[in-house]
Amino acid sequence: MPTKKDNSSNAKNFEAKKQMKVSDDDDDDMDQENGKKNIVKKPGRTLLVSPGMGSSLNESIVSDLKGLKNSFSTKNGSYFLTFDTIENSVINHKKLRTEQPNLKVKFARYQIFFTMNGLTNEHDYTAVKKLITDYVQEKTGGEVLYFKLYRRGDNYYFDTKGENPIGYGDLTIDTKESMDLLLNKEGPLKECTLKLKAGEASVDIAIKYYRFNKTPRTDGQKSSYINQV
Repeated sequence: MPTKKDNSSNAKNFEAKKQMKVSDDDDDDMDQENGKKNIVKKPGRTLLVSPGMGSSLNESIVSDLKGLKNSFSTKNGSYFLTFDTIENSVINHKKLRTEQPNLKVKFARYQIFFTMNGLTNEHDYTAVKKLITDYVQEKTGGEVLYFKLYRRGDNYYFDTKGENPIGYGDLTIDTKESMDLLLNKEGPLKECTLKLKAGEASVDIAIKYYRFNKTPRTDGQKSSYINQV
């Protein structure tokens, strides 16, 4: 559990993050239209299906879909539907949007923030990405849809005020179950140490995962982009 000192340091760094140029989403496919680069987000295995304004959603509509693995409803009548494969998720996304135009259907994505100890500017971005992505997918069974490490120009962004430089990044995974495994304080995945090959040697990269706040919350006079849990 982070201390008050950790929270203060993190808050300063996340405020600074707003001012830096971070890496592009190198996992999303890109469209070129009218000379502009548009991000096309990758589909995942979870759909969020919501009733339209002033209407309700009949459970029978979402209870007998091909490849449906599990589902749960929310207080406002929406459903989160997780499928066995991305292919079946895409098929049912199209099916529901075509056959039930009154419903709102979109892919649900779960964003996670992480910190890294042991990373240096000598380490290859692609190698670090593969190391973390492969580990997360193997241990959680989820699909990493998005991954980025925070950088300033061509260098990684580090907090250098502590004893060891801390690097930052975030990833997006396609099921809540996978997210919960990474964030579980009592589980084995919230903190892990992975070995990154660097030439003939290897280096330990210590990683810690946090719930990501898309909207900064105020903590005293500082802003934080993660929930410290």
